[in-house]
Amino acid sequence: MSEGGSDELGGAVGLPERPRSIDQLPPALKASYWSFHDASYGQYWDFAWESLGFSHADADEAVDAAFAAIGTEWERMQEMANAPGFAWRILKFRIEDVRRKKRPEPMDLTVFDASADEAGEDPYHQLTQRIALHQAMRHLTERQRDILTMTTRLEYTDQETGLIMGVDPQTVRTTRSQAKQKLRRLLASETEHSDGRTS
Repeated sequence: MSEGGSDELGGAVGLPERPRSIDQLPPALKASYWSFHDASYGQYWDFAWESLGFSHADADEAVDAAFAAIGTEWERMQEMANAPGFAWRILKFRIEDVRRKKRPEPMDLTVFDASADEAGEDPYHQLTQRIALHQAMRHLTERQRDILTMTTRLEYTDQETGLIMGVDPQTVRTTRSQAKQKLRRLLASETEHSDGRTS
């Protein structure tokens, strides 16, 4: 067994062979798990709710499954260099599990609905802008999308976002800036193409 792990997997070191459930853990470990659960649940749920089309039931399912898995891994996570990052990956996997069970839709635009009610704007222009933004978001990295969702859509601070995702606040700021710059370039390019100014 390797003595280290990737940052994405939390940098696990010296993992025990068999994970134990929360009920089997010593009191101190059990208490630390519930402390993490209570500190993280709200942010996890908000992110899952946003990611799964604002479905309370789907968010509940994903987050409950995530914490069940985190509980099973909790003892192992104590030896990880980036346990919050590992827990965040578990949440992302559980969200994807729930998403796969849903009937796929051609395009999910619900994430942009908050901006759809601006008065005085042409509905067709508004729709084309939302579609262009949806397409541009696909070109961002997973971390860029996550950080934009946490800080822009859900309005968590850089500090809160960094803590929950297992990255430092400066990484949050840098990643968000890079994501916004990339979106601006992509949207500008899309506008030029739609206006017929470029081939």
